[in-house]
Amino acid sequence: MSGSRNQPVDLPEGVPAEHADAYVRGYERARSGGTPSLYDQAWPDDGEEPTRQLDLSAVAAAAPTTADSPDVTVSRGRAASGDAACGRRATSAGGSPRDESPTGRSVLVLLGIVGLAVLFVLGAFATGRLLADGSATSDTRESASGSTGGEDAAPVYDGPVEAVRATGGSATCQAPDSVDGAGNPVSYPPWQAFDADLSTAWRCDGSGEGARLSVTLPEGARVAEVGLVPGYAKTDPASGVDRYAENNRITRVRWVFEDGSSYEQEMSGNPADRSMRSIRVPESETGTVVLEVLASAKGKRNTVAVSEIRIAAPAG
Repeated sequence: MSGSRNQPVDLPEGVPAEHADAYVRGYERARSGGTPSLYDQAWPDDGEEPTRQLDLSAVAAAAPTTADSPDVTVSRGRAASGDAACGRRATSAGGSPRDESPTGRSVLVLLGIVGLAVLFVLGAFATGRLLADGSATSDTRESASGSTGGEDAAPVYDGPVEAVRATGGSATCQAPDSVDGAGNPVSYPPWQAFDADLSTAWRCDGSGEGARLSVTLPEGARVAEVGLVPGYAKTDPASGVDRYAENNRITRVRWVFEDGSSYEQEMSGNPADRSMRSIRVPESETGTVVLEVLASAKGKRNTVAVSEIRIAAPAG
């Protein structure tokens, strides 16, 4: 088709006669810069076929926006196979929710049971620790076990008692003399473990394991209770240092009598508890009582001491 402004327009083949006027008007309107179509048309003066350039803004304005258009890709959710196994609510391709699978519900129930079991175990452990910590600070009467010489041995004495005064003693070790915070000399002989003075002590270097202190009693003494202050229960008057916490504290001992019977006693090693730790034993007659150190809790200074020993007989 060719033509210029104010010249007749040749109709293309196939255009019905009744649409000829509309075709001509549209052609003239496009030539005169009227309402643009989706394409800007460039008409070279040399009469060559125009190059059609796509007007992207016009295309975007005229493009359909519904999901039915083939130019729009709609991504529909599809549940992965793992969703049902994990108990999550899945969505079908049509957007309707699917029920959780029985397997997912079973897994959730199992996980809940396991979680409750773990919480129960942790709670029991925490309660046990609290009870243990509470008992460590109030163990004036310590636990004891021992050999009493057979099934016919006498039962543990549970009546009133009174102290027996020791007449002498010896030990398998003794720490060297030292000085206190003011420079005053300090010594650690065995007899200072039964002099009724908590600021003095029998002391040995190291953990004390295997060390033995023998206490001599009056002739015919009967023993029903033994005990000790298992450390150096002294606060230095010059420096204010707590010697009990600074030194090792005894945690286990064995008491041995002349008849061969022996009794073990355990202690907490609590650095804040300087109390006398006593146990009751079957009443027996003995001229000596041997205290053997079996274990200790480590302090800053590697020495072990006994500030006081108590030996008691049935009262009356």
